[in-house]
Amino acid sequence: MRRLTFLHVLAFIILTASLIFLAWGYYPALEGTKKLRVPGVGQQSLAWTSRIRKGETGSLKLDFDSAELGIGGIAASGSETNNCESIRQFPLHYTDHILLETRVELPGVLIQPGEELIQPLQSGEKLTFNWQFTPFESGEIEGEIWIYLNILSEDQSNDSRHPISILSINVLSIDLFGMTGRTARIFGIMGVCIALVLWRDLIGDFANRFLNRQRNP
Repeated sequence: MRRLTFLHVLAFIILTASLIFLAWGYYPALEGTKKLRVPGVGQQSLAWTSRIRKGETGSLKLDFDSAELGIGGIAASGSETNNCESIRQFPLHYTDHILLETRVELPGVLIQPGEELIQPLQSGEKLTFNWQFTPFESGEIEGEIWIYLNILSEDQSNDSRHPISILSINVLSIDLFGMTGRTARIFGIMGVCIALVLWRDLIGDFANRFLNRQRNP
């Protein structure tokens, strides 16, 4: 059996570091969830990627269930995050058209398909809004999702826009010695290959001994 040399020890160190890079590069992102019920409107459920590697793409999904829409009027909240304050009632008419407007505010982050999304809304309907975001810097990112009801009257004389809630979100963008997940995976794969090349003589000896034992039990 061959004796261990400096190159063999170096290969072990490279392999260990490479496996750490690969484990970090492929470790799944963490998800966060949040729910909020707005009286007179309905339930809002938010799910998002709360921890992600720098340069990778996370998801943001908002489900809006308007089961209570129009029951006792609509409750418009104040600006307090995740709380309904300064509730005021305003009536809905059967001739009104309602648009649900959402706006994502995540500073320093690329958001697709855009920060603002609008969909028509009817009482009892469930809507889903989906975004993808990519942070390019590491660190903690604090943001918000604003939700509005746009009420359009038949003759456009009483059109109005009402904020109903604000949902706070926090995203932790991480790196490994400044590397993105893609860079760590590339270095990890390269390191494993280099370690195997440096260990080729040991691997060859082990394979020969194994074959000899199979042939001469």
